[in-house]
Amino acid sequence: MSFFRALLRIIMLPLTILLLLGLFIRSFVMVLFVIRPLRAAAEAGDASAQFRYAERCRKGDGVPQDDEQAAVWYRKAAEQGHAQAQCRLGDCYRHGQGVPQDEAQAEQWYRKAAEQGDAEAQELLGHSCREEGGDQPKEAAPEGDAVRKAAEQGDAEAQYRYAECCRTGDGVPQDFTQAATWFRKAAEQGHEEARKALADCLPKTPRDDAQGDAEAGERLRVDTPTDSQAQDKQPPATAPQTVEDIRQAAEQGDAEAQILYGDCWRTGEDGVPQDITQAAVWYRKAAEQGHPLAQYALGFCHDEGYGVPQDDAQAVFWYRKAAEQGHAGAQYVLGDRCSSGCGVPQDKEQAAFWWRKAAEQGHAGAQNILGNCCLTGQGVPQDPVQGAQWIRKAAEQGERSAQYNLGFIYEKGLCMPQDHTQAAHWFRKAAVQGHPGAQYKIARCYEAGIGVPQDDAQAAFWFHKAAEQGHKEALEALAH
Repeated sequence: MSFFRALLRIIMLPLTILLLLGLFIRSFVMVLFVIRPLRAAAEAGDASAQFRYAERCRKGDGVPQDDEQAAVWYRKAAEQGHAQAQCRLGDCYRHGQGVPQDEAQAEQWYRKAAEQGDAEAQELLGHSCREEGGDQPKEAAPEGDAVRKAAEQGDAEAQYRYAECCRTGDGVPQDFTQAATWFRKAAEQGHEEARKALADCLPKTPRDDAQGDAEAGERLRVDTPTDSQAQDKQPPATAPQTVEDIRQAAEQGDAEAQILYGDCWRTGEDGVPQDITQAAVWYRKAAEQGHPLAQYALGFCHDEGYGVPQDDAQAVFWYRKAAEQGHAGAQYVLGDRCSSGCGVPQDKEQAAFWWRKAAEQGHAGAQNILGNCCLTGQGVPQDPVQGAQWIRKAAEQGERSAQYNLGFIYEKGLCMPQDHTQAAHWFRKAAVQGHPGAQYKIARCYEAGIGVPQDDAQAAFWFHKAAEQGHKEALEALAH
């Protein structure tokens, strides 16, 4: 027995030496080729490098774990306007990590990041303001201003969030017209929640009894024509300014005016009674002249039975007309129809074809779904790298499903190096927007300290958020 023990010691000794040598070499290579260049770039004033070096200091990744050094480098990047660093520095002050705890400083840095459109900072700032200033008049609440600034910069998620503020009066005066405007702007960029929410801002009118559906007005979930949607066509220099001007121009055959007049009937604005049947009539007049926005709107009317009999074949007919003229929203919806086989023979390749057309125009929803097609090889040759690229494009536009997908890619190391910090970053962005799966994922990250500092309070907060939406695993986590 002693012989075997001695033999085992002899065998284990060189193996242990090799293991230690491998760890030393790995550490040496990491320092030489990653940490030193990163530190040099940070010291040279590169804000992105300063942020990444701070992240390593916070996690102890390749350098000694040091919250104070992390805060130092976050500050350097934050003072150069790096939004993520500003948000992380706010976290440092909020939790007293590497700096004295200071809620005022935390709010200051969250605000700076929020003003640049950082969704995580906007959520944290709003949460902080509601905790500390519950009696503050809604119209004076500061978080609304930060979200509006991001919305005005074209951020689809910020546009959706600001529309919600206008709809509910959260932080700004309640204004359903403004809510509809911002929901529409977000919907034009492919924001699915905005498309669905648009109907809630419109007056509800029962459908014609012959159509037998009193809820059609509540199901409007697609962007309808506005001046901002005109892709190739510009309003004439003498565009009509009043409803009467619009009516006269529409009756004379001006397609742009016909769309505007249809909008007046649809929304019941400017003294025109709401009448969805009349709206569809005027959309059809413009659509028959070849106007892509009107074709898209008329396709939706047939899709939902909105002012016309519901007819899948007619919906696809008009969506295709608009799609062939380059309307990104129509291309996206036509891709959905081809994928599901609704109103058209099912054809995954055609679905991917139309999604790609929309994605190449910057449609976030199409970019996300095309990315998934590339990952799985559905309708296109399988190409995980290209799939991740499309998903990233959508995620950077604020598409919450894409943010969740990108977090999952980083978490699993699919077609790119595994990176738990980036996974947590994207899970949190999607979680802030209400994605239940992402809320559960970020809760697990906080619970285990993976990619973020371990924080039981944050874990519980996000478990509850996911559970409130019925997420099964979050409910089980809270039950235990």
